[in-house]
Amino acid sequence: MTPAPDERDRIRTAMNRILHAQVGALGEIPDSEIRLRNQIVKLKELRQQDATEPAQLRTDVDHLVRAVNQLTMKNRQLRGALSQPRIAVAALPPQPRSDRIS
Repeated sequence: MTPAPDERDRIRTAMNRILHAQVGALGEIPDSEIRLRNQIVKLKELRQQDATEPAQLRTDVDHLVRAVNQLTMKNRQLRGALSQPRIAVAALPPQPRSDRIS
């Protein structure tokens, strides 16, 4: 049989009182608690990074989609220009040079 939620809260409160009484009696914080507190800090930092990274990735995806769209449009323009008939340019025959100015 599992304890009721309010009973769990009372048990946790009692455990916290006992732990704090032991810490006060020792006069110092145990190494295990120091390690756990440091680990909690590191985990909170990782959690913050995990929260910001997806937002940055979504922003990056938006920028990349825009770049791909722009390049696709430019590619279509260039392909269209290549498919247009080109006007042949004929070279004129060389003109005789006159060394004297009249």
